[in-house]
Amino acid sequence: MQDYDVSLEIGTDGWVCGWALGMPGCFWHTPDEMTAQAQAMKAHMEFLEWLSSHGEAMMLTDSAHMQVVEKQLIPKPLAGGSTGALFGPERQSLGEDDMQRALRWMDYSRMDLLSTLQELPSRAWDWQPGGEDNSWNLHTHVRHLANVELYYCLRLAPQFPGLEICALDDNPGALLAYLESVRRIVNSFLRSLIDEQCTSVVLPVWQPGTWAEELWSARKVLRRFIYHERFHHRDISQWKYKALGSLNSNANAIQNC
Repeated sequence: MQDYDVSLEIGTDGWVCGWALGMPGCFWHTPDEMTAQAQAMKAHMEFLEWLSSHGEAMMLTDSAHMQVVEKQLIPKPLAGGSTGALFGPERQSLGEDDMQRALRWMDYSRMDLLSTLQELPSRAWDWQPGGEDNSWNLHTHVRHLANVELYYCLRLAPQFPGLEICALDDNPGALLAYLESVRRIVNSFLRSLIDEQCTSVVLPVWQPGTWAEELWSARKVLRRFIYHERFHHRDISQWKYKALGSLNSNANAIQNC
């Protein structure tokens, strides 16, 4: 039986985000710590299945042992998918093999996202679910994904040049081109990290809307890249079915008038 280390961060609202740091991007959110520990194996298996679906040679087994090795209290709520911890193993130097693995997994995540977006007609991009808490349309999701990737790079390099680009239009084609341009710049930046950036723990200059004392490292940045896109792809996948269902219902109602 193989042991896998699990790290937990616990928010002020009691919500927990669990991480299998040996597999950057493997995460799960639960409303309490007990559930987080119970869900660890399920999240682990789903992540291995995801990697396997992209051709990675993974040994799928349900006999692994998930052990919690670190817990951190985070001074903000985590229920909405927020996160902030820098875990002990992420203070270690980032090696070339780890970098290449993360870039490969980022590619898998991007392929999944684009596949979902390509299934949607352009009219679906404007659809918004009802309620104040669900006001994002697809334009907002995609622009947010690109902007946050630039933000992550700024955590390691305050002079990161990627902020010079922007999406000049809000149509789907322009936003997808923006998303692609940002990822191209990000990949180039990550591949060019110098030794100091791969080993340092950084406390960036505080920006409004962020946790002022959040620490960063190259390993944490790579984990967050994979996590963030997979987190939003999950939301977009759920949003897609609601959007198509609503649009089809409206179309049928018009035909029946």
